[in-house]
Amino acid sequence: AAHAELLKSSPAARSIIATWPTSISLTFGEKLLVLGGKTVNSISVKDSKGARLDRGSAKVVGAVISISTVIPSVSGKISVSYRVVSNDGHPISSQYFFTYKPKK
Repeated sequence: AAHAELLKSSPAARSIIATWPTSISLTFGEKLLVLGGKTVNSISVKDSKGARLDRGSAKVVGAVISISTVIPSVSGKISVSYRVVSNDGHPISSQYFFTYKPKK
């Protein structure tokens, strides 16, 4: 059986953005598992110095997981790490990067 596969991310992997998003969202190829109303999925957003930029808990709606963010104090490479569980119970963990380069 196939497992959930990352189809789209916002911001996109390897992109360079000038405007910071209020949230990060990841769209998978199938619904993500939620057990008893509790999510077993997570997202972590960090700047190049390792400071956390995510805020609150991740929210799952069908095949999309998202988390609110705070504006980083420094520009540079941003890492988005995630762990999700597909509907068949298979966990998937990975990460991707994008660059935050605000206009001066």
